[in-house]
Amino acid sequence: MGSLANFEIKSTFNDYKDMLFKSKKYWLIYLVLIIVLGITTMNRYDVLNQHFVLLTFALVAILGVFSIVFYFLHDSDEEFYKVAFVIILIFGIMATLILPICDVSDEIEHLARAEITSQGVIIPHWTGEEMGVEGLYNHTEGERISSEKNAGAGFHSFKSYKFFSDSLGKTVFQTSHDMDKINNGDLIIESAFEQNPFFGYLPQAIGIFLAKFLDLNIIWVLWLARMCNLIFYAGIVSFAIKKTPALKLPLLAVACIPISMYQASSASIDCMIIGLSILSISYFIY
Repeated sequence: MGSLANFEIKSTFNDYKDMLFKSKKYWLIYLVLIIVLGITTMNRYDVLNQHFVLLTFALVAILGVFSIVFYFLHDSDEEFYKVAFVIILIFGIMATLILPICDVSDEIEHLARAEITSQGVIIPHWTGEEMGVEGLYNHTEGERISSEKNAGAGFHSFKSYKFFSDSLGKTVFQTSHDMDKINNGDLIIESAFEQNPFFGYLPQAIGIFLAKFLDLNIIWVLWLARMCNLIFYAGIVSFAIKKTPALKLPLLAVACIPISMYQASSASIDCMIIGLSILSISYFIY
């Protein structure tokens, strides 16, 4: 049994090695493109963080070459969905870790709603009901919105939310609190996107629940929320590509355009919307 397993591993390794040489034209073009792109987009921050930039470039290069080889080994219609899953997962996970804290549009509100969902709360409770107010702000005469807030009105979340609001747009290298433990104490927050359906936050909620259950550092609340969202996206897109009888590559291209991957690597509900849209389209392709 062991010798058979060793033979299969060796055979697979040889397949990848052979395909690496056969596809060298494509991954050499890929390497040239990312080098040119890296040089033309370099800024002062990159110069000051050379080690991080070089490490990121090396990972993108290695994983990109692997993706190209993997594609050529599974480019049949029957296996192309595997290519989709692997490519989205590989580059998506890198993005989940590299993207600044809650950098995606409204990500902090999406993260807050996901955290509330992780508590088992389907519809966030508006504390203003007990106060007799309907909105976060008071209204002046003529129903014009005032800048005066209703103190105490909002939604119940955890105290670690403050870390994300204070670190908005920063990287883990620019904050000293990313290694703090999760604080599950109660905190009233202003916005939790209560108008959105709860099921759009289930993948992220699972990630947040795991971060709390495993007693990880606070940054893992965001990272695991993003990763679980990404895994859902990769799964739904690969299923759509497996389902459709044609246009598999164009569907993958749409799923991998920068804005799609940007959203898929975040805690945003837009990830599910894009993924389900691609799945819906796949059912109408004949």
